[in-house]
Amino acid sequence: MNLRRKTLLSVATVMIVMTVAIVLLSSVFVMGAALDRENENVRTNLDRVAASMEVIESEMGRTAADWAVWNDTYLFLKDRNQAYIDSNLGYETCGGLRLNYFLLFNSSFELVYGMGYDCNAEVPTEVSHQVVNSLLDNIEYTEIDQPEGAIHGLVITDGGILMVYAHSVSDNDLTDTDGFLVLGRYIDDETAREISETVKFETAIYPKSDLLPSDIDEASWNDVLNNGTTLSVVENDTMLSSYRGLDGLNASTVGVIMVQTQRDDYAQALESLSLIHGELVLISLASCSATLVLTDRFTTRRLDRLSRQVENIGRNGGMIGMIEMDGTDELTRLAENMNRSMETIMAMSQALAESEKRYHAIVNDQTERIFRMDGGGRITFVNEALLGFLGLDEKEAVQMNLRDLTTSEQYEDFMDNCSKASATGSAVVTDHQYHEAGDVRERWMSWTIMCIPTGANGLEYQCVGRDLTKQKEAENALAAANKKLNLLASITRHDITNKLTVAHGFVNLARRGTADPSQVAHLAKAEAALESIGGYLEFTRDYQLMGMAAPAWIDLGISIDNASAAHRSEGIDFIVDTRDYQILGDPLVEKVFYNLFDNSQRHGEKVTRISVTAKAKGDGLLLTFEDNGVGIPPEEKDLIFQAGYGKNTGYGLFLAKEIITSSGMTITETGEAGQGTRFEIFVPPGRFRGAPGVTSPSSGSTA
Repeated sequence: MNLRRKTLLSVATVMIVMTVAIVLLSSVFVMGAALDRENENVRTNLDRVAASMEVIESEMGRTAADWAVWNDTYLFLKDRNQAYIDSNLGYETCGGLRLNYFLLFNSSFELVYGMGYDCNAEVPTEVSHQVVNSLLDNIEYTEIDQPEGAIHGLVITDGGILMVYAHSVSDNDLTDTDGFLVLGRYIDDETAREISETVKFETAIYPKSDLLPSDIDEASWNDVLNNGTTLSVVENDTMLSSYRGLDGLNASTVGVIMVQTQRDDYAQALESLSLIHGELVLISLASCSATLVLTDRFTTRRLDRLSRQVENIGRNGGMIGMIEMDGTDELTRLAENMNRSMETIMAMSQALAESEKRYHAIVNDQTERIFRMDGGGRITFVNEALLGFLGLDEKEAVQMNLRDLTTSEQYEDFMDNCSKASATGSAVVTDHQYHEAGDVRERWMSWTIMCIPTGANGLEYQCVGRDLTKQKEAENALAAANKKLNLLASITRHDITNKLTVAHGFVNLARRGTADPSQVAHLAKAEAALESIGGYLEFTRDYQLMGMAAPAWIDLGISIDNASAAHRSEGIDFIVDTRDYQILGDPLVEKVFYNLFDNSQRHGEKVTRISVTAKAKGDGLLLTFEDNGVGIPPEEKDLIFQAGYGKNTGYGLFLAKEIITSSGMTITETGEAGQGTRFEIFVPPGRFRGAPGVTSPSSGSTA
C-alpha cells in the first residue's frame, strides 16, 4: 500500500473514530442529563405524595384537638355518661370525618369507648383487640400526658396501614388531663385514589408485607424497606415506577409508596439524540470528504512527486540540486534540506576517501605489524611493516587466511582472543613466543586485538603486533641480577648470623670469666650491640622478601592468632573480632601484626588489654589495633613510621608501613597519649572479602 492510500485510509479512520466517539459522548451526556431530570422528577413526585399524606394527617390533628380539648370529652372519661355518646358519637360522625376509628382511653390505657366504621361501605365495624394492641404498642402515654400533648404517625394492623393521631384529653382551660383520644384512618385504595387526583399522577400505597414486585430483586427491595432509599423500575420506554418506604410511629417501615411517572424527558432525549446523531454523521461525511480531497491535493500528491524524484536520484546517481518542489510550505523546505544534505554527504564522502588514504598512509608508516581479518580468519588488510616481515606483497596477503601464517596453536589463541574482544567490547592483549628462520634466539610479540563493527552487523578484528624481544631480554636480565643479589644477600646474612652466634658465645664465656663490674658492663653493651645487629639482619631479610611473592588472600583471624602467639604469656587480654574477613596483600602482612603486638609489649609499659577489630567503613574495611598502654605523644605520630626511629631497632613500624603500603592499604596512629595506642589500617574496596567456613570472631586472655 502506497503513501497516498495509507494517508487517505488514516484520515478516513480518524474521522470515523472521532464521529463514533462524539456520538458515544453525546449519548452519555444527553441521556445522563435526561436520567438526572427523571430521577429529580421521581423524588419530587414522591415528596408530593408524602405532602398529601401530611395534609390528611393535619386535618386529623385539627379534628383530634377539637374533640380532645373539650369539657364534655374530659368529663365523659371520668363518669362515662351515656348522654355524651348519644349526643356526639354516632356513626355518621366517623363517616363525616372520614375516620375508621374513634377511640377514647383513660390514663391507665383502658379503652373507655371505641367506635369503628368502614367509610367506603358506610357500615359500622368492630374494634378488634389486634387494632387496640397495635395502637397501645406504638403509643407512649408519657408523650401525651400533658395538655395538648399529641403524637401521630402510621401503624400497621390487620386491616392495613392505619394513619393515627393521638391527643391528650383535657378540660377547656387546659388545667388537667385524663386519658387520650385516638383517631384512625386507613390508607387504603380510596385514599390513594384521592391522593392521585390531587397530585395528578398514578399513586399506590401498600403495606410492608403485601408487595414484592416480580421485576425487583430482594436485596434492592430490602434496601427500600430498611434504609429509606428510593428505587425506580423502568416499566417501558414511557413509564417509570418508583418506590419509597413509609416509616411508622416506632420508626420502622410499615409500607411503601409507589408512583408512576411519565418518561417525557427520556423520550425527548431519545428524539434529540436521533437528530444530533444524524447531523453528526452528515457533518462527518462532509468533513471527511473535504479533508481527503485537500490532503490529497496539498500533501500526498506532492509527497508522491518528491518520492519519485528521490528514487530517480538514487537510480541514476544524481548529485546535487535535482529535487524540485513548488510552494513555500514544509515540503518545499524538506526538498531544500535534502538538497543541502546531499551536498554535505558528497563533501563527507570526499573527506572520508581522503581520510582513508591518510589512514592507510599512517598505518603503513608504523613500525608495528598491523593486519585486519574477518571472523573466519580471512586477511582483509596488511600494513607495510608486516608485509616486509612476511616477505609478501599486499595482493598475496589479502588472499590468505591467518591459519596460513601461524602455527595451529597460535591460530587458536588468536581466534579465542578475538571472541573475547567481541564479547567484552574492549581490547585483548596476548603474547606469542617464536623463532625467526635462521635465528636461534627466542623472540616475543605482543598482539593487541580489537573488535571493529563494519556495518550490517559485520565484524572485523584489527591486530597490532609489537616486538617485545628487547623488553623481555631486559626483564630476564634484571630477574637474573635480582636472583644473584638475593643469593648474595642470603649467603652474606647467613655467614654474619653464624659469626654473631660465635660472638654471642665468646661474650658469654668472657662474662663468666670475670667479676669486674666494669668488664661486665662492657660485655652487656657488647651483647646488646650483637642483639641489634641480629635485629638488623632480620629486618633486611623481611625487607628483601617484601614484594617477592604475589599478593594472596590472607585470613585475618588465623594471621592475628599466629602473630600474637609469642605474646600470650604476658598477662594481657587479647580481644579479636575480625568477622571472618580476608584481605588481599603481601604474605608478610602477618609480620605487620607481629610488630604491632611487639610494639605494645615493649613500649606500652602498662598494657593489660589488646584488641583487634574489623568493620566496614564506607566502601572499604577498617582494621583497628588498640592497647591501653601509655600511648604515643602527638609530635611522634608521624616519626614512628620512619626508618631508624624508635627505642629498639627503629625498623619495626617502618617495615609494617612498607608492607601495608605495598599491599595497597594505609596505616595511621590515632590514639591519645596516656590512654593507649590505636593503629588504623584502611583496606580499600576490592582488597577484602568475607571468608566462608572460618571460625567466628573469638576473644581470650592469658594470665
